Amino acid sequence: FKGRNGLNRNNIAGIVANCRKAVHHARAIGMPIAFVHDDGYRGPHWIAGLAPERSDMMFARTAKSCYANAYFPEIAAEAGALVLAGFPGDGGVLAIAVDAVRAGQAITFLQDALLDAASRRILIEPVLATLAAHTPLSIAACGTHRWFQAYAPAVSTDPLKTPAA
Repeated sequence: FKGRNGLNRNNIAGIVANCRKAVHHARAIGMPIAFVHDDGYRGPHWIAGLAPERSDMMFARTAKSCYANAYFPEIAAEAGALVLAGFPGDGGVLAIAVDAVRAGQAITFLQDALLDAASRRILIEPVLATLAAHTPLSIAACGTHRWFQAYAPAVSTDPLKTPAA
């Protein structure tokens, strides 16, 4: 089975697994986590292992970018650099990248933890490189493993492993 986005179930399962690892890692290093959903969404239809916890933030958006929420830009500015993983919807990665530049926000996109069919079709890496070339901000794309190495906590980043005693 291959969907309209050119991905099969194994590809999608890999993206979901990397999202879970990224969320676990962010929590392990104390990074704030924000869940963004479409305005009018009536959950809770969360993917196992990717549900928000009480300490997480939730934002409803009215357009493709998380910056479409009136409160998100302020919270993002307080948080510092952003890391994006998940399912931003078709064209969401590009919309978020442009809005991050407009907001003066550094951002990293976890390529193997993102599902955005439109951005896959337009080859997001050259677009991000072009944006990065025209701003002093850090705009990057990398895999979850590389991000883990850059922000290594003292605990395991694998939710299936327990720390050694």
